[in-house]
Amino acid sequence: SCGAAQALLLASKHPEIQVLVLLSGGVPPERTDFLAKAPGLAVFAAASEDDTYPAAGMRRAVETSPNHASRLVMLKNAGHGVPMFDKDETLLPAIVRWVKATLDPP
Repeated sequence: SCGAAQALLLASKHPEIQVLVLLSGGVPPERTDFLAKAPGLAVFAAASEDDTYPAAGMRRAVETSPNHASRLVMLKNAGHGVPMFDKDETLLPAIVRWVKATLDPP
């Protein structure tokens, strides 16, 4: 969760980063400001709808991103962070497919 903000901070200092996968994280305003100016950075964000603050942060991150490959996945009753993988078996394959497609488009 707090790793999402840290990942965005890292990406703001390393323009060679092309993709971020964010799970259940809050996104502070200074990170959305960075995202809005980072068209080369694609974001895959996932959260559980019932995890309200992180869900809003993940939605905000994808809505702010100008990269057309950015994607939001909202799950139902899936918990917070890593436990979402146990609650929804489609999440990990979706992330892998997205990363492959985003880094190596056809």
